[in-house]
Amino acid sequence: MKNKSLFLILVISISLFSFTEIEVNPLIGDWVIVKHEYNKRDGTVIIDAVDECFANNIFSYTDEGLLLFTRHRTNKQTGDCEKLQENFWTGTWEYKNDTYYIEDKNTWLNGDVVDRGVDSITTYEFYDNNLKLKTHMDYDKSGVIFFPDIYSGQTAYFKRKIK
Repeated sequence: MKNKSLFLILVISISLFSFTEIEVNPLIGDWVIVKHEYNKRDGTVIIDAVDECFANNIFSYTDEGLLLFTRHRTNKQTGDCEKLQENFWTGTWEYKNDTYYIEDKNTWLNGDVVDRGVDSITTYEFYDNNLKLKTHMDYDKSGVIFFPDIYSGQTAYFKRKIK
């Protein structure tokens, strides 16, 4: 009887464990930009071309809350796609109260560092079973100035596995 009780407890424990789902934040993973759009104050939209080399730029969000960005660009003399800089952007991310908080900085090749502070303005929309992501940034609210006539932008990404 003692063995049957122990067996029953073991079966119930395994059953409960197998139905427990661990929720993983959909931002975790490696993301590649597929499209940039900028909204101008006159109502027009600028769409940045994302070429094959630019598509190698990887935004990595780890489950430890780190953000790492590897930058590529096309060599104008050879036409080859080159890894320009590992960890061009570094920072941390956190999700709380339905908002993503991203704190990051850029380190340029010449050694200059630009601390971009904490961004909680950008909105994140996941779709297609969390394999695609669209972000929206209101530059006026965030204080980011790309060009005086641009007030906001959208970026589309897809999640990929690194080879």
